Amino acid sequence: MGLMTSTDLTSRAQEPTATNDTNATPQTTPEATTAGSATVQDPSRVTVPLRWRDLDAQGHVYNGAYLTLFDEARSVYIRHVTGTGPEVGSVVARIEIDYVSEIAAGVPAVTIESGILAVGNKSFRTLETMYTPDGTVAARVQAVMLLWDKEARVALPLTDAQRAGLEAARVEQPNA
Repeated sequence: MGLMTSTDLTSRAQEPTATNDTNATPQTTPEATTAGSATVQDPSRVTVPLRWRDLDAQGHVYNGAYLTLFDEARSVYIRHVTGTGPEVGSVVARIEIDYVSEIAAGVPAVTIESGILAVGNKSFRTLETMYTPDGTVAARVQAVMLLWDKEARVALPLTDAQRAGLEAARVEQPNA
């Protein structure tokens, strides 16, 4: 099984938003920080601006772009709950997505809420929900994740501290 390395948010360049304004920057409040193009007020709730390239010929966000948007938020969240630094990456071992509603052109950003469903010896399962600005659920993802030693190119067992952080972030599986 091949593994995909998650986006390294510290090196990602700012891109135009879906409004095609090349000078656009994320909207922040004094309490907010930025990670790549994402705005972070609470690591479990990350706002990611839409970019021109996220749209397709139908005038809505392309289905593959949803995964990139989720990845940006997930990377921020995992670093926060595991306390890992840049030497440790995270990789997707499995991902499942439910597309719930369209995100039409003109929507400036989406907000992604993340939580932890399960914790194993090396892996953990996330639950992520994407919302449009009006609160509409656009998509839901469950991903099986591994922490990754970038130098040795291997999955890492979870430390006691990482496991504690993940367990503290546990959420309940919603009823479908």
